[in-house]
Amino acid sequence: MSGDGGRKPEKRYPKFEPLAETLARVIDNIKSRTGKPEYPTGLEVLDRGIWGLHKSQLTTIASRPAVGKTAMACNMALHLAKNNIKVAFLSLEMMKETLIERMFCCEHAVDSFQLLMGNVDVDIQSKYSKYVASVGLLPLSIIDDYCFTENELYTLIDHLEFRPQVIILDHLQHIRGTSRQSQWETLTNYLRFLKEVAMRHRIAVVVLSQINREGDNKPSLATLKGTGAIEEMSDHVILLHRLPEQEATQICNFQAVVAKNRFGPAGKFDLWFDEKSLKFI
Repeated sequence: MSGDGGRKPEKRYPKFEPLAETLARVIDNIKSRTGKPEYPTGLEVLDRGIWGLHKSQLTTIASRPAVGKTAMACNMALHLAKNNIKVAFLSLEMMKETLIERMFCCEHAVDSFQLLMGNVDVDIQSKYSKYVASVGLLPLSIIDDYCFTENELYTLIDHLEFRPQVIILDHLQHIRGTSRQSQWETLTNYLRFLKEVAMRHRIAVVVLSQINREGDNKPSLATLKGTGAIEEMSDHVILLHRLPEQEATQICNFQAVVAKNRFGPAGKFDLWFDEKSLKFI
C-alpha cells in the first residue's frame, strides 16, 4: 500500500502564472474603477458602506423573520438587472410570481396589500402594462423550485442558460441536508460551496439568513442562526434591524448594521422602508 493515504488526484488542476501577469491584472482592475460601485445595490447609503457588491465575494444579509430581507433582495435584484447586470435569484421560500409582484409594487409605488385584495384601478393597470414592457426583457432569472441541496446548486451553476454576475439566495435556513448530516454541517458545507462558486466563477453572491430570537432588539454576529460559518466565510455581513417605534423618525425606521466588512470599516446606516410598496430607500 502506498503512503499517499489512498488519495486521488483532483481533476481540476491549479493554475500557476508568473507574478508579473497577476500584477498587470491588478493594475488593470485599479485603472478600470470609475468612482462608482461596479454592482450597485440601489441603496445609496448602503453602497457607501460596502461599495456595492463585488465579484468573487460573499455578502450575507440577515434579519429576524419578516423583517425585510426578501424585500431588500428584491430591491437589489431589480436595480442590478436594470443596470444590465445579470442576476439569478434563487428563492427557497417564495414562488417566483410572488417575487415578481413584490418587485412591481416596489418599482411603481403600489400598495402591496391593496393589490393582494384585488383593488386594481385603471392607474395600477397602466403601471402594470409599463412594468411588463420594461422588466420583461431584463437579465433577471428567478428560480423557485431548486437549490435546496448542495448537489442541486452545483447542477444549476453547471447548466444555467446564462452565466450570472450576481446570485441571490433566499434563504439559507431552508437548505436541506442528508440524514447523516446535522443542520450545522449542512449549512456550513453549502456556504463553503457558495464561496467556492463566487471565487471560481467571479460571481458576486448574496445570501439571506435569519437571526435567532436573541437578536430581536440588538442583532449581532453572535445571533446569526445556524452556523458560525456565516460570519467566517462572508466578506460582508449586513444585519437588518427595524428600529423600535420610539427611535424611528419620519426619514428613518430601519437600520442596516454592517457588522463585518473584510475590506473596509463596519458601521450603521439609516434606511427608510415603505411597508406598503415594500421598498427601501
